[in-house]
This record gives sequence, C-alpha cells and structure tokens, in this order.
Amino acid sequence: MYYNECSQCGAYLDPGEHCDCEEERQRQTQRIMSMIRENKNNNQYELVLN
Repeated sequence: MYYNECSQCGAYLDPGEHCDCEEERQRQTQRIMSMIRENKNNNQYELVLN
C-alpha cells in the first residue's frame, strides 16, 4: 500500500492528503491563550473562565 507519513506528527496519509496537525496545534494554542490574561497589579497570569 502506498502512503505518505507526516514529518511533524507521524500520521499516515493517503496520496494527496494534507495533514492538519500544525494548524490544529495553532488552534489549540490560540484557544488556551484566550483563556489566560496577565494581572497588571501583580504581574501574575490568571485563568479566565467565561
């Protein structure tokens, strides 16, 4: 069977298939960063649960 392997995550991909592992990692990072803010009074990070 012919397949390609993603160099980032090691997933097996069909011919012509594009792996979205890097885009998913960026989405997760943005989601986490949107939940964190810096408190200007004491310079500590706070978790924002809205």
